[in-house]
Amino acid sequence: MSESLLGADPEELRALARQMAQGADLLRTARATLSAKINGPLEWHGPDSFFFKHAWNSSHAPTLLNAAEMLHNSSLALGRQAQQQEDTSAS
Repeated sequence: MSESLLGADPEELRALARQMAQGADLLRTARATLSAKINGPLEWHGPDSFFFKHAWNSSHAPTLLNAAEMLHNSSLALGRQAQQQEDTSAS
């Protein structure tokens, strides 16, 4: 009878965790860069400008931040799961 694998490869989990952490960093950087441009000395006035800035600040920017936090938290969880997999395999 062959032994079947149960669980995941810890190194693959850690690689995915690193990619998720990098994605979180990219989202945070994009959010900060765009916020600086949108809320900075942008030569755009009128109701469309107000609506766009309001939508960015109240909806879009927080959504990017939430996505970055989700990726960051998932990265940490994958790191813990990789360690648990190694701990269990060593037992």
